[in-house]
Amino acid sequence: MTNDNIHRQMRGAYREAERRGIVSPVFATLQSDSPHARKLFAAVHGAPMPGGRRRSRYDLGVVEAWEMSEAVRWLRTHCGIGGAAVANLLEATHPRPDHWALLICRGDLGIAGFDRAGVVLQSCTYYDEIPCSLPDAFAVREDGLTLIPLENVGPGSSVTVCGRDVDEAVTAASLARAVHRRALPPAGDGEGQTDLPVDDALLALILLRLYGDQPRPVAETVRALRKTRNREDRWLLTVLRANPELRPLANQVDDELTGPPASR
Repeated sequence: MTNDNIHRQMRGAYREAERRGIVSPVFATLQSDSPHARKLFAAVHGAPMPGGRRRSRYDLGVVEAWEMSEAVRWLRTHCGIGGAAVANLLEATHPRPDHWALLICRGDLGIAGFDRAGVVLQSCTYYDEIPCSLPDAFAVREDGLTLIPLENVGPGSSVTVCGRDVDEAVTAASLARAVHRRALPPAGDGEGQTDLPVDDALLALILLRLYGDQPRPVAETVRALRKTRNREDRWLLTVLRANPELRPLANQVDDELTGPPASR
């Protein structure tokens, strides 16, 4: 596929949006080597997505014009945690951009909003993991216990998330940040990118898919958030206990909370 073919596909998508009278259209690029893109295309069109492995950087795959309601529904149905987070961003952004560009790649999702002047906002996320990284300041004790500070919890506040080792502490801190901010950070360095909103449904999905067999990091998250000014632990526990699919995890978390915490 050449650069001319890229412009041809984009012009075709713009014409389709105009023909359908779509306001603030989502121009979705479904890359041919993305399993999520291929699954989504087959579900929407009832036929396999054309093309196979990408042969060059000019090979976009398929470019389509979607209404925002279509994009929201298909992202939530076929693109995991990241898709639900991008759908939340689409719904939460006001005023609407002139149009959106959505890129469904093999390993991640990209989203950008545009007006006449150019890019209004942009973000990137993974399908089924929370972007996370260790802060500059964290501590690992001789016994392996790891302490990670929770950032931006308010003036004069200091909250630490603990784990029996680095992996457990990072797992707990990632959830604590998402609950505290009610948002997922963008993937990569995040510079100039927008956080993705987390609502009740997305928090439940995160707990189900990423923490279903990990009650201890969830309990450590609850312990840490109890110390924040707005007591975000209450939101986490409400979502955890309200969803029938999460009841086994909720019971295990309650057991963890009634036992001894990680020694600080």
